[in-house]
Amino acid sequence: MSLKPHDLRKFFGSWHLSQGKTDIMTVSKWMGHKDPSVTLEVYAKVISEMEDYHRDAIGKALVPV
Repeated sequence: MSLKPHDLRKFFGSWHLSQGKTDIMTVSKWMGHKDPSVTLEVYAKVISEMEDYHRDAIGKALVPV
């Protein structure tokens, strides 16, 4: 599998949104979208590593070790 520049762009946008530290308006501006709904549709994807991290954090909060 070879990565293309657009693949890196999609990962960059998705990663920033998944971290919750970069707001949608900023990511939308970086991506050159006039409408933030386009950014959400394209970049608001689940990154499996982040999903695992958040699931584990929720589990630890509910059942402390």
